[in-house]
Amino acid sequence: MVQDFIGDLVKSIITLLVVIDPIASVPIIIALTGKMEKKQRTSVSNVTIVTVAILLFVFAFIGSTILST
Repeated sequence: MVQDFIGDLVKSIITLLVVIDPIASVPIIIALTGKMEKKQRTSVSNVTIVTVAILLFVFAFIGSTILST
């Protein structure tokens, strides 16, 4: 249970870092996922890519509406 929480926390932090500044967060992501197995790193990467893509599309299409209210 604690390991699941820590894994979810790492995934959330990585996703947040990628959204904030993708280029500068690469070394941090490598450090956070360095000790993970390849399957876990792939999972974290996939979750991050999907989350970032959804956020980009949402704000690209309705971002000005959301921010103007």
